[in-house]
Order: sequence, then C-alpha cells, then structure tokens
Amino acid sequence: MKTITSRSNPLYKQLHAQMKDAGRPGHDIWLEGMHLCQAWLMHKGQPQFALLALEARGLAEIESLITEIDPDKQIWLPHKLIGSLSTLVTAPSVIFVGDHRQTQNRLTVPDRSGLTGSHLLMDDIQDPGNVGTLLRTAAAAGIRSVFSGPATAGCWSPKVLRAGQGAQFALDIYESVNLRQLITEWSSQTKRPQILATALDATATSLFDLKLDREVAWIFGHEGRGVDPALLALADHKVFIAHDTDAVESLNVASAGAVCLFEQRRQWLASNQR
Repeated sequence: MKTITSRSNPLYKQLHAQMKDAGRPGHDIWLEGMHLCQAWLMHKGQPQFALLALEARGLAEIESLITEIDPDKQIWLPHKLIGSLSTLVTAPSVIFVGDHRQTQNRLTVPDRSGLTGSHLLMDDIQDPGNVGTLLRTAAAAGIRSVFSGPATAGCWSPKVLRAGQGAQFALDIYESVNLRQLITEWSSQTKRPQILATALDATATSLFDLKLDREVAWIFGHEGRGVDPALLALADHKVFIAHDTDAVESLNVASAGAVCLFEQRRQWLASNQR
C-alpha cells in the first residue's frame, strides 16, 4: 500500500504520462469509477494499480472493494491528484490501471473458420459515446466479434469504456482492421456471413423486408458520411430503417445499430423457437 501526496512523486509522474495514451493499442487501460473497476476484477482479476481517493476511505463500497485488491497494488491519493489522473469532470473515488495484455483487444484477425455467429464492423465512427453504445448493444444482442477500422475511436479508451459499461469484457475486439480486405476475404468463402451495410440510398432495402435468421456481418459507418462507398459496394444488401424523414434526416448511428441488431435477434429467436 502506497500513499502519494505530491505531484513531484516519480510514480505519480509515471501514471500521469500513462494516462495520455490510455486505451490505445499497446497501452494500458484506464477504468474510472466503481462499476468498471468491479467489472475488471470479475473478468480479469487484479489491476496493475488501484488508485484510491484518501477522502473515500471508510466508505462502505470502497472498504468492500479494497478487500479484493492486493495491498501492494493500492495507491492512495487525495482527490485533487486523482482528479488530475482522470478524464472525468468530477474525479472518481477509484481508478484501475489495467494491463492491456489482459484485454481481448486483438490486432491480428483470425481465419473465418475460427469465428462463429454474427459480427459488428465499425467504419470510421468518431464519437466515443457512439462506439461504446454500439459495443454495449452488440453484447446485449448476442454478438461476440467486433472489427473496428483504423479511424474508429479506440474501443478501450476511457470514454468508450464508460459508454460501453463493461461490454468490452464480453466481446472479442479487433482494432485497426482493414475492413475492405476483411470483407473481400469473407465474400470469397463458401460459408460466410451475409454482409449488410446501413445506407440512405434509393437502392437500399428496408430492414424489415430482410430475412435475418442467419449469420450477419453488420457494417455501420461515420456519423456524417455513413459507410465508405468501397465497403457499400461489397455488401450483399444496403439497408435502411424506415423513419419519419420530415422530422429527421437520419438516425444516430448507435440508435440505428440498436434497431438493426435487435431486429436480427428477434428474427433469430423466432426461427429457433419453431
């Protein structure tokens, strides 16, 4: 157990430098707040460090948490120092620093034969909130494999972790993936998923006219531009969700993802209950 009270402390300086790259491929994971820290303990075990606010000592939830953390991994700091190590406006009482090697963050995409079920592909989605919400929705809808293009917000960044609320631990996540190459390889295989991409396009098919009781690779794209035309060209179907276009031009990408993924889940459950 250590206590840090000064910004000049070497360990504090090390942690502050680590925070700037938190969640990037090859860098450690920053989990802020009780829920994410508990999720890490449940799925991954001990953190590298548990940063704890001195002012929170004695609080029931903190006292319960520290019984699960090795004392040599506990670092106690005043709230003002915790705040400077946090991406939140209001400093949390606890932050875990997780070893990136313990996450499911993968950079090498496996052969299709090593994958099962449906997949989520994220093309150039910029907003961390949208990425985290899509990950949470995918996990809830029963999808386990996620492929994220190079320009998409990092799936293990602090903001995406908060939006995902621990969904990352239920997923196999592949980042910095060349989605065009991936889909091209899948398209040439006999046993492959149906490739579907959302698009506001006159040639698109209504979501509710599609048969979705088989494996699907869903492609969702940039908040403004949508899915890259090169990826759209590789899709089996371009898909739209009928909505009141007089009210809004399009749905938020995370909202569209929720509608699509749960329509697929509805159809899959219905077909397997016969």
